[in-house]
Parts: sequence; C-alpha cells; structure tokens
Amino acid sequence: FAQHCPHLHTLGLPLETLIAPYSQGPRDVRPGFGCIQYALRTLKVGRSWLKKRKAVSVASFLSDIFPNIDEVHCDWPTEERSLMQGSEEEEEERERLLDEVECRDTWEEVVEILLPRFVLLRRQERRWAYMHGSQLKQAVVVS
Repeated sequence: FAQHCPHLHTLGLPLETLIAPYSQGPRDVRPGFGCIQYALRTLKVGRSWLKKRKAVSVASFLSDIFPNIDEVHCDWPTEERSLMQGSEEEEEERERLLDEVECRDTWEEVVEILLPRFVLLRRQERRWAYMHGSQLKQAVVVS
C-alpha cells in the first residue's frame, strides 16, 4: 500500500501484528518482502494488539519497509488503573486491562528500543550493499 504513495510521510492504520507471515517463510526473503518506502516518518497504529513474543518481528518488519521511520504512536492507555481482584466480571475486566498494559508496554519497547536499533541496522546494510556494488535482495525502492 505505502509503496504506491512515495510522498506519504504520516500513516495511520491498525496493524495485524498477531501473525508474522515472513517468519514462517524462506530465510532469504526480507521481512518487508523487498518493499521500501523512504518518505514515511510517522506511523499511527491506534490500538493494534502486540504480544511480547512478536515485538522483534514487528520492529524488523517496520524498519525494513520504512527505513526512515522515527515515530510510532499507539493509543493504548498510559495511566495505570486499579487491577484489584473481585467478582468473576471484575476478574475478566482485570484480565482485559492486563492485556492492554502488555500491549502498551510492548509497543513502548518496539518504539523506544527495538525500532531505532533496527533502523540503524538497515541503514548499515544498505550502505554496505551500496559500497560493495550490490543491492539488497528483492529491493523495490519507492522514493
């Protein structure tokens, strides 16, 4: 989608992060399947669910497609709410709130720790490929 909008610098849409399609595929395929969009700087993911075990895959995928991304915003609550035990209904609400806290914390890890490191790594990869006269496998560049 974004590869067809070369001047798009901000994008807001929920992401399906519970599956990572490339993780089951061949190891020689890039996480973004060779699509690159250089203009995007800001991604707004709303309340996209993200489990801790998928954080590295999501950061890898986003940094591969959007090598210049520097902001990701999610809409999970930042304030801590009371998670006291009580009735069965309250227990279900407590579990839902714990899931929300996990999503928020995982997105925070992606945004503050993983994604900046992956973006730097992708720049190093592309610089190395350029300096050695080769291209990264299956690169489809959109400037």
